[in-house]
Amino acid sequence: MTSVPPPSPAADPRHRRFSESLVLEQMVFIAWVSELRAGRRASAITEARRLLERAVSAGAGFALSERGERLFDPIEVRNCLGWLAQTGRDTEWRDRVAASNTAIVKGDPGDDGAPREMVFSHRRRFDLAAFPAGARMRLLLPLPIPCEYHPTVSVTPIVPDGLNADIVLAYGRLEVRFSLGADRSVTIGADISLTAVIPAPRPDAALDDRLREIHLRPSEGLIRVTPRVRDLAARLGGEAPALEAVARFTRWLAESFAFAFVRYDELGGRAPIDWALDEGLFDCQLCASILVALCRARNIPARVVTGHFLHRLSPTNHNWVEIWIDGMGWRPFDPLHLACDSPRPYGADEWWCDMARRGDYRLAHQRLPLVFTGPMSVRFPARWQMFQTRWGDGAAMDFFDIDTGALIWRDEVSVRRMEHQARAPLSEGGGDGPVALRRPCPPGGQCRR
Repeated sequence: MTSVPPPSPAADPRHRRFSESLVLEQMVFIAWVSELRAGRRASAITEARRLLERAVSAGAGFALSERGERLFDPIEVRNCLGWLAQTGRDTEWRDRVAASNTAIVKGDPGDDGAPREMVFSHRRRFDLAAFPAGARMRLLLPLPIPCEYHPTVSVTPIVPDGLNADIVLAYGRLEVRFSLGADRSVTIGADISLTAVIPAPRPDAALDDRLREIHLRPSEGLIRVTPRVRDLAARLGGEAPALEAVARFTRWLAESFAFAFVRYDELGGRAPIDWALDEGLFDCQLCASILVALCRARNIPARVVTGHFLHRLSPTNHNWVEIWIDGMGWRPFDPLHLACDSPRPYGADEWWCDMARRGDYRLAHQRLPLVFTGPMSVRFPARWQMFQTRWGDGAAMDFFDIDTGALIWRDEVSVRRMEHQARAPLSEGGGDGPVALRRPCPPGGQCRR
């Protein structure tokens, strides 16, 4: 068995505050997608509970609620299961995740990279209990930007009746402004019709000096081109051409890291990328940031893209990378796909990391640092936790304040392929009060409710 130190518990015991049932729901959504699709949720929960007990035996701790219920840190649980697989003690969790990822891709039959007409449904429910009545609110919902992933986009905004809101459709976001009334739970949303495609190379594309400079900056958000990163990029990439260097970076990331949820509040004063290099762990955001930093260290322009997968079984949020390759333009890369799936042959010419052949359509709503959703009235606290669970025919992402246990917001998303319309009707809202379907506002325009 591999000699790998066991994962350390949370430095802050407040991370152990999430119910066992919620942790099990997330485990099932991640690793039992086929069972959920087949209606075997109860058996999946039973199997997940068995693996949870293995994590506890491996060192995942828990607290007790006032009623004696076990409360977990989901990151600690996930990292313990990953450690069991990494050391060869128990590979069931890793094998299930890989099988689940394969099932998610195979759940969209016929995807071959050809354009696909889709409807992406997004509802975001805010808990506004911390704001006083009458407070002027500005809430945002990210929208897909017209780009190579979806050249045509049509948006129908959705807000509750009686909210008396100003609704603005801007580039990359839906903005809703209103005065807060008695109802402190407010849901906004959008039904988005789009044509999804796999971006093709653009041999005639050019990058001007200003954009090149922006996408080579050594410090941006989580991206830090530290001396350690520069040394690593030189060691991995050498003097190889840009595409070959990127292929080496991507292979190394897939082979050297374990995927895990990350407690960003515990990074301390360290550069986030140096923390990831020390721990051998990353989530999709850190994975993308490391790849961008390695590219910039080699003078290869790169940027982070945020959005969603457009898989019907798991349309979850995600971060990936676009890298400028002379003679091809901006090309998408996602080493996390290789890290989470079964090993696949990978060559320097496979710039989509095997995803183009699998029809891996995506929705993009941010291209950092130039295109971003922007700030709103609701802000993230220093300590927060995301849960991904099944919701109807799609996925729910709940964001919680760790210190208080309060919900920050809940995203409910689903994808409908137009050819499946009769069999998979679009869900209207997430069970949080009435929603109304309205004519789209003009792009960049404002309409009054």
